[in-house]
Order: sequence, then structure tokens, then C-alpha cells
Amino acid sequence: MKVYTAHSRTAPTGDPARDTDGLVFVKDGFSIWAALFPLPWFLINLMWIPLLVYLALSIGFSVLAQSLGFSDSTVFLIALVLGLLIGFEANTIRRWSLSSKGYRLVGIGSGSTREECERRVYEKLVAAAARPISTGPGPGLEGADTASPRLSVSQAPIVGLFPEPGR
Repeated sequence: MKVYTAHSRTAPTGDPARDTDGLVFVKDGFSIWAALFPLPWFLINLMWIPLLVYLALSIGFSVLAQSLGFSDSTVFLIALVLGLLIGFEANTIRRWSLSSKGYRLVGIGSGSTREECERRVYEKLVAAAARPISTGPGPGLEGADTASPRLSVSQAPIVGLFPEPGR
């Protein structure tokens, strides 16, 4: 099962054709390409701040390893761990980078293929745009007294498997 998040730069207009134009889909989970080739992966995805952080970490670890006299196998192990860390967090970093560029999360889709995930996100966006906005009381609330005061936390009934007050 694959999960993708959909991000949009524009505010929703209510028109599904315009709202779904220009969506960016980001896969959730491990990125093998980011783990194996972090520098090109950051460049391809235009993620400049994470690229600079990666370069600073890489250079810092290299200088530290040389100054402490680590063996080549230890330096390789450090680089491998850094690559795995980037692989696990690459798509989260990409979502952060998109949000810093003004994109917002508009949907999440899951399925066996990317196309199925995209289709589910599009279907949810179209259904949300077609849903009428109600300004009155919801179903079963006809004639409800909307002016009645709300219960405070201490007066609210307990929901679920919590013990009763005072026990």
C-alpha cells in the first residue's frame, strides 16, 4: 500500500478543474534515490536549504573524522548512516520544503499504485467541491436551541471508558 500527500500552491476556488491543476504529489516512506544520491536528489527537487544543511553535515563529519583520525571504514559507516537517515526523512523534508514555498496540504491518497492514489485524491477534491455548504443546523438539529450556554469541562458528561467523576 502506497500513500501520497497532495500539495497545492493555490487557494481552493470551488472549481475542481482549477483546484486540481498543478498538484504536487509526495510519496510517504523511504526514498532509495535520496539515500543513494542525496546531492542530486536535493538539486532535482530544488530544495536549497536542505541541500546546504546536507553539505554542512557532510563536510563537518569529514573534517571531524580526519581530525580524530578515524579509519576509512568508520568514515564510510558514518556516510552510510547519514545516507540512510536522509532516505528515511527525504519525503518529510520535501513536504517541509513545499510548505515553506507556500504550498499547502490538500489531500492524502492511498492505493496500490501512484495513479490510484492520485485518482483518490482527485475524487475527494471533486466531492468536496460538489458538497453544498450548510449554514443552518445540521441533520437532526432542526429547532435546536443554539443560544443555550455550552457546558464547561467540569460539567460535561464523560465519554468513553473513563471513570466517573469523584471515583
